[in-house]
Amino acid sequence: MQITPAALDAIFYTINTLFQGAYSTTPNFWNRVAMLAPSAGRENRYGWLRSLPAMREWIGERVYRNLEASSYTLVNRDFELTLALKRNEIEDDLIGMYNSYIQMMGAQAAKWPDDLVRTVMQEGNTRLCFDGQPFFSASHPTFAPAGGTYQNWWASGLALNSANYQTVRQTMMSYVDEAGRPMGIIPNLLVVPPQLEATGRQILNADFTAPAAALGQNAASIQQTNVLKGSAELLVLPELTNQATRWYLLDNTKPVKPFVFQQRKAPTSVALTDPQSENLFRRKEYVYGVDSRGESGYSLPFLCAAAQA
Repeated sequence: MQITPAALDAIFYTINTLFQGAYSTTPNFWNRVAMLAPSAGRENRYGWLRSLPAMREWIGERVYRNLEASSYTLVNRDFELTLALKRNEIEDDLIGMYNSYIQMMGAQAAKWPDDLVRTVMQEGNTRLCFDGQPFFSASHPTFAPAGGTYQNWWASGLALNSANYQTVRQTMMSYVDEAGRPMGIIPNLLVVPPQLEATGRQILNADFTAPAAALGQNAASIQQTNVLKGSAELLVLPELTNQATRWYLLDNTKPVKPFVFQQRKAPTSVALTDPQSENLFRRKEYVYGVDSRGESGYSLPFLCAAAQA
């Protein structure tokens, strides 16, 4: 093939079509557990309430909610994925050998938010959230006048089974705000790695169960109606396979989800085809790449709990 501007335009049009096709058809999970937060600058600063807002009887003056005391900042980071195409391979009509790789680039660009959100999920027991505690913690402050803490993290001894699932679910539904009022948390999404898929399906989908521990008035290890059936949806994520016993329970019924995907710049494809470019002169390479900007972080810890064996 003779390399001309028209030929290069046609080649990179084909490349971009392959990239966009894979990008637009790759499934994501991030929006099941995280909310999109558009970003217009270097960083976003969030002011989280310490509990869910609730209407109150208006007696006396208004009671102001202070977001400033609960601020949280996420600084955007840069990301890229770049492919170098050899000039000789274009001249020899071998460009088709890159097709599958370009499609994989599109798929990976689409999964970029998943990668960010998966990381903050798995590192939630060490990364801090707005209250100064790790997002998953056994001692989040309640900010009530009398003090106290609440728990959304079980570091050990809580393998996924019916009894432990019910323990975490009941704990979350019992959260109260600083005034002692129930916050109305409704855990409705169980997130597990592939190793816990069968257990999760048994808890949420089976008609009958024989739990190892007694539930309510039922005896342990005796077949009984599964009263937990349909209490949540199940989301199985291969991305969590490196933490084989950890499971997550979320309330994603609220306008705010427990995790944040902050997007400054969506994945954007670029091509370097200038015949006068230094890269072509030194390396005999044309360049096709994608770059983006963003970050992921945490919102309200009482919307998600995590436990592991």
